[in-house]
Amino acid sequence: MYKKAITGALVLVIISASNTTAYAAHRQFAQIKYRSNTEINQGLIEIISPKGDVIVQDSLLISVQVLDNASVTLKIYKQDTDDELIFGPEKVDQGENLKFYNKQIKDLSPGKYKMVFEVKDKDGNKKDPVVKYFTVKNKDEEMTKSLNNIMNTNVLKDILFNK
Repeated sequence: MYKKAITGALVLVIISASNTTAYAAHRQFAQIKYRSNTEINQGLIEIISPKGDVIVQDSLLISVQVLDNASVTLKIYKQDTDDELIFGPEKVDQGENLKFYNKQIKDLSPGKYKMVFEVKDKDGNKKDPVVKYFTVKNKDEEMTKSLNNIMNTNVLKDILFNK
């Protein structure tokens, strides 16, 4: 009995450690990928939100800081249907104090999307666009998948069902 409990606890610790390591590696890769997009434009815009590549809801908060008096236009495309334009073009109006732009996009259907920020510097020179890809997933389906994955692990089966 104790042997099974100790074994189960050790397996949980190992799984937790490997998940933490995988998450850290993913975050590091995402930061490198994100940095390379903004470095193209010499820091003319900074995407605050969304940071991740997967959105598990039907609304999206877009938050961007515009730097160095750049002129920015936003377009959002749904990629599942040959890059169908679903939002924009909209000029990214800078806030008075910190030059932030915020926009809430609602009722997004599951699928792959891309945001394209067309950028001109303060002198009006066109720069390479900043492109951010993201995927919208159904919240209920993702929760069910996660719960099923947890329930299907051998560790939980051993702990819960073997006495």
